[in-house]
Amino acid sequence: VLVALAYSAVAVGGSPLRATRLRKGMCWGHGKTGFYNHLYNYSSAPAKASLDALRSTGANSVQIETAWYVDDCNSTTIHPEQYTPSDAVLRSAIDVAHGLGMETMINAHIEVSCKYDSTCSAGCGGRTDIDFGNDTAKWDAWFASYTAFIVHYATLCEQSKGCALLTVHVELQEIGAYLSDIGGRWAAVIAAAREHFSGELTASCNGSPGISGGQALNISYWHLLDYVGIDTFPAVNGSPVRSRDVSAAFETLLQNLSPLFTGSGANHSRP
Repeated sequence: VLVALAYSAVAVGGSPLRATRLRKGMCWGHGKTGFYNHLYNYSSAPAKASLDALRSTGANSVQIETAWYVDDCNSTTIHPEQYTPSDAVLRSAIDVAHGLGMETMINAHIEVSCKYDSTCSAGCGGRTDIDFGNDTAKWDAWFASYTAFIVHYATLCEQSKGCALLTVHVELQEIGAYLSDIGGRWAAVIAAAREHFSGELTASCNGSPGISGGQALNISYWHLLDYVGIDTFPAVNGSPVRSRDVSAAFETLLQNLSPLFTGSGANHSRP
């Protein structure tokens, strides 16, 4: 199943972004199984063939997945694992995509490695459950490690021709939402990324008000981004799936998002 992604300009704070070309593409995690454990296959011949096939659809962009890990939801150190694609492999994939005429977005996110052997602590079902309560020292350590992780990929993107976008977080907008300084902490991550990457930044937020499974979003730092990304999986009726069913599902998504952007003084354009 292929899920098409279209990036449209979203501005927060009342000032529309300058118009950019519509980016049409796919979230590409070649070799991915249950826990992102074959992403290093990006350099394989089948991976390159899949990029060729993607380009043949008219896509002009591709989102490439990469992941680092925490051992558990109460762990403060973020690190690569054997499943993390090497920098050389990522650069090669970016180069291949660029050679095909596609821009790249690096989707850098974290996974919880205890999910592999079911040893997670109680209440830890994944990255959205990362929590240190009011332990400021642990939050400081986690954000320091996370910032180093994002700077790593910001630097890689800056050095890679064809890398146009970097995600500064994936589905983490609710962790620590009760902290009085959480907006400032994410602002510092974004500032660090901009120090090392001259391209555009986005964040992938999971769900939104009015969307099944969504929660109220922490949007205090959205105005610092070039794009706002929403990760959502709207139900599509019908078998086989028809294009009009997909269009109807995303029309509902846009209708649910409109009050959110209006309430934050934002402007958005439809793909």
